[in-house]
Amino acid sequence: MNALVENISAYEKMLDVLEVEHRGKWVIFHNGEFVDSFDDFQDASGQAVDRYGGDPFLLRRVGYSTFQMPASLLYKPA
Repeated sequence: MNALVENISAYEKMLDVLEVEHRGKWVIFHNGEFVDSFDDFQDASGQAVDRYGGDPFLLRRVGYSTFQMPASLLYKPA
């Protein structure tokens, strides 16, 4: 199974518990397992990169839906 799919699947299986215990926090999943939760993105992303480097992990904020923004909203022309 693809690592990203495995981590997303693990996140979705735990979502009920995460919504109660970690709502609004950033959570890390690695190898299909919950690792830890953090109050802010910088702490979560820093820990994930320090622990796993280039190894795939999932970093997601609990209780917030994910969506894609068009590139025109993400970048300003130079």
